[in-house]
Amino acid sequence: MFRQYVLVVDNDKITTKLMRRYLEGNGFETDEAGDASKAQEIYVTFGQPI
Repeated sequence: MFRQYVLVVDNDKITTKLMRRYLEGNGFETDEAGDASKAQEIYVTFGQPI
């Protein structure tokens, strides 16, 4: 089964960790970016919908 992918973008590490833990616990695959430029880099190279 295909797992949905969520890119968590936030500059606060605690918020990012909590969001990832929640999402992964509910079956999502996650990645993180600390700012918009890193998020754009991940988006461009990922190759599938985020």
